[in-house]
Amino acid sequence: MVRDEKTRYHMRDKKKTGTKKEGSSNRRKHIRYLAEPLEIAYLDPNPAVESEFRPKYTGLIIEESAIGGCCLALLNPEEVIVGSHCRIQMGQLPVIQAEARWEKIQEMGITLIGFQFLT
Repeated sequence: MVRDEKTRYHMRDKKKTGTKKEGSSNRRKHIRYLAEPLEIAYLDPNPAVESEFRPKYTGLIIEESAIGGCCLALLNPEEVIVGSHCRIQMGQLPVIQAEARWEKIQEMGITLIGFQFLT
């Protein structure tokens, strides 16, 4: 990883050689931004836009993406599984619909979940 003075980071452009098929790669081709320290997001597992926003989970924002996504650290998010839709409010920003794309279980009930915004 390369880090610059504004706490942005991105993957190196160097192509990794190995046993993967040509053209497939897990490397990001876009910039990820570190969130402000202690910035939180509110998550409502109900994806219905018509209903009132009632967050059930509060999570720490780990990363944000310039192309529409984020990574949140949540405590015991039973209702949020990969592929599920929900609504997220990040800090003072308006509520936005999102889809859970990946999860990584950490220790003591903490789960990192990557979301893609549906705009």
